Amino acid sequence: MSDKQQQDNAMDRRRLFLRAGRLAAFGAIAGAAGTLAARGQLSQAPCTRDHVCRGCGVLTGCGLPQALSFRQATEQQS
Repeated sequence: MSDKQQQDNAMDRRRLFLRAGRLAAFGAIAGAAGTLAARGQLSQAPCTRDHVCRGCGVLTGCGLPQALSFRQATEQQS
């Protein structure tokens, strides 16, 4: 291989690594943003049980103030 071909291969390899790094960084940022958005939507979802927390299936992951108070009160009673 000539020097010119070796330099071209090195540049192509550098571009490959740069693009792969950028793609990985973009994927990580998009994944983190998606996770944060999903958590925010779940915690802000309207209550489907008319704010009756006892027996609710999503109580452990609910972020509504009533659920937080209910969990705190039931932990203190235990």
